[in-house]
Amino acid sequence: MKAFWSNFALPLVAGGPLQVSRPIWPKTFAKMVAQPPHQFGASSILAAIMKHRWAIGRRLWPGFGPPAVDETTARLAVATHNLLSLGHPSMQTASARVRDSVIGFSLELAKLGPPPTATAALERHTMLSRMGELERDEHDLHSWLGTRSFVGGPPPKRLTFWPKLRKVQVTHQKRNWLRELGVPNDARPLWEALGEANPLMEALDPSRLDPPVSWDHLFAVLRFPLLARAVSAHLVEQGLAVVAEPLAVALFVHAAAKEGSRPTATSDAVVFGIAFLAHMFWLHVTTGAPGEPGPALAALLAAASDEPWLVLPADVRAAPPSAGLTEPFLTRVYALRLAVRENSTFASEAHATVAQAKKNSQFAVLLFDQ
Repeated sequence: MKAFWSNFALPLVAGGPLQVSRPIWPKTFAKMVAQPPHQFGASSILAAIMKHRWAIGRRLWPGFGPPAVDETTARLAVATHNLLSLGHPSMQTASARVRDSVIGFSLELAKLGPPPTATAALERHTMLSRMGELERDEHDLHSWLGTRSFVGGPPPKRLTFWPKLRKVQVTHQKRNWLRELGVPNDARPLWEALGEANPLMEALDPSRLDPPVSWDHLFAVLRFPLLARAVSAHLVEQGLAVVAEPLAVALFVHAAAKEGSRPTATSDAVVFGIAFLAHMFWLHVTTGAPGEPGPALAALLAAASDEPWLVLPADVRAAPPSAGLTEPFLTRVYALRLAVRENSTFASEAHATVAQAKKNSQFAVLLFDQ
């Protein structure tokens, strides 16, 4: 158990090489959560994990306190480890029964559901925030006997003796786990459960392809005002044209769903999404960030430009004109109308989304106000 926390969980949080071993089974997990850390010599390791998680959380919210290393921490760590182990060559040749058993147990661990509080959302994210950075070391050994692949480390030295005689050549590459290797097909429910448990991972990186950005997940974390502000500020720093486009397109899809077909398929949820994207553009304008919105966001803001309650935060609307908070922003929003007239891409989707939002004109005043 100490090896798991030191060789996998700690580098998962802090960065650096991590070791993925055989899957962890229920009996081992039960011992892991039942025994106090000092009984297996992991107190200092868990303290280091807490320290790094605390630093990650404070980058998003300075008031974030030291996170607990509790059963939820263990569930996320073990479920993630087992997900990664399923992609290892040794597990790819395992029987379907063994793989199904690993996935079934890991899915039980990962099914925590959406975070109930902003603190819980941050605590979960601090365990998994580096998932997108994970890379796999791969070595291919070419010789007169053919080619063999080694994952996680170089080939044994005995196989590289007499390189000229045996025509030995070793090639090495690093491949991003998420973007290049991808989630095994049979493990997709596990990956989706981890995403539901940690929606901040998706909210902070909406331009990634897997999983596709979904407002069903985003609402679970953006409903907390302090996290909505933190996420919007982070995304604006990444560049509006890159991160706002997938969010706007995903909102068009969400707004097209039949009212009530899902818990978040409501007009007030669409209002929330428009207000959030407008808030991002307001931050973009107010901070003087370079660049213009892409066609999807431009079309959405242009369609909503006649509705100040949709595009302006409530505190900004309430500010006196002398404060100068609204004029530069609204000038830019109105200018988008001309651009959209010349390029009508997404215009119909944007108008349909705003029409859906107008069914509820009271919800937006709550966004970012707490």
